[in-house]
Amino acid sequence: MIKSKWDSEVNDWVNRELNIYESDATGKLTEVITYHWETETLDTIEYCRSTISYDGNGNPSMNIVDIW
Repeated sequence: MIKSKWDSEVNDWVNRELNIYESDATGKLTEVITYHWETETLDTIEYCRSTISYDGNGNPSMNIVDIW
C-alpha cells in the first residue's frame, strides 16, 4: 500500500480509495469516501466508509457508515 496520509485520529497511515459525489433532490451534496489503513507492522488492514454532507453554506458534516 502507498502510505498517502498520516491520520492522527486513527494514529495510522490512511489511504483514500474512493470518492463519489451524490446529490439529492434539494441539491445537497454528499461525498462518499472509502478509506483503508494499515498498522505500522503491516498486519492489519481496516476499511471505513463514511459520508460527508455539505449544507447550503458548504459546511461539512461526517457520518461513519460502516467499518469492516
